[in-house]
Amino acid sequence: QVLADDALTHRLSSLSPSALELLCRCDLGSREGALCLLALWFSRAQSLRGTVAKKLLPLISTADASQLLSLPPVCKGAGLCRDWLLHYFGNVYSTIKNGRSRSFCSLSFPVVRLWASLDELQVHNENDVAVLLSFWCSANASRAVTQQNFNELSALLRVGCMSPPFSHFTLPKLSWFTKSAVLPYFNVAWGVDGGNKGCGFGISGRSDADVVPPAWAATPRLPAVMKNATLEHSFPKSEVVSMVESAHAGSSTSIFSPPMYYGGYYWAHQVQCSMPVSSLGIYLQSTTRPPLPEPSLAKASYTLRIQKQGVRRRVNVTSGASIWFKGRAGWGKSGLLDVRSAKQLDELLVDDQLCVSCQLKDVA
Repeated sequence: QVLADDALTHRLSSLSPSALELLCRCDLGSREGALCLLALWFSRAQSLRGTVAKKLLPLISTADASQLLSLPPVCKGAGLCRDWLLHYFGNVYSTIKNGRSRSFCSLSFPVVRLWASLDELQVHNENDVAVLLSFWCSANASRAVTQQNFNELSALLRVGCMSPPFSHFTLPKLSWFTKSAVLPYFNVAWGVDGGNKGCGFGISGRSDADVVPPAWAATPRLPAVMKNATLEHSFPKSEVVSMVESAHAGSSTSIFSPPMYYGGYYWAHQVQCSMPVSSLGIYLQSTTRPPLPEPSLAKASYTLRIQKQGVRRRVNVTSGASIWFKGRAGWGKSGLLDVRSAKQLDELLVDDQLCVSCQLKDVA
């Protein structure tokens, strides 16, 4: 009735956000009706979107997102679904880093397809998009997800905006990526010509699936606010002491931080005790987290630091220009800290923890 009556539609659009919230919480006979009114109001209240989004968008659940896309076109549900996606999953780096990927993995394929097509996603680079899609594809592999779905997601990646090591070495190893056959041709053409010259060709005698999708050569998405990352982990004193004691009893031994994400890769701090000189080496290494493959090659500029007892400033352990990392070992330099006595070890601890921090940038 509201959709068929211009006067009622106008009255709906004049409702305050609070009144609309109350209306949507009422029993309107179906959830679809509430979503339709919500979407219609958003489409008419363009000037209020930014100020009311935080209040009204939580009314929409992940299950509602799929329903928004199936509403009649007059309701403009796709527009509201887009706003909802950008509000909760628009910052792709933050979604991965802050553990919201689990919520993302509960989205339906049509919603994820819409998300992957958005220009307004905020990323460090396109690596972020491929990583988050990898989590979704892995979580939904046993559900009603088809090879055609994987084809569509593969075609929506902006491969030209990925870091070259990621597009050359990591992307072909992703289990859901279906266009590995044409990827080397695109990478070569893109590296030589750039721009749209890397797009629009195919492999002679192959199917349409082996034609480079237009999105591969699309312009970059929005840059994430955070250009650099600080990866921090505190090793408990008991863990450090146990490592040192094990080293005294035999050969060198190491402890590792959990994987930490930035720039399309996972990273870890490694603390190694070397004998017979009783020194600690602090390292940064490239690592992985399922379902991502083992990293083949990554490049980053980084500075490792520790915070010493009684000193507020952080003390550099090692720093340098961009360094290439290969696999789990890493090619970074370590900073060796003398720990010949318990007192020397205690001087490295803050609140009975060895606090290691890494400023990471220029990841490629």
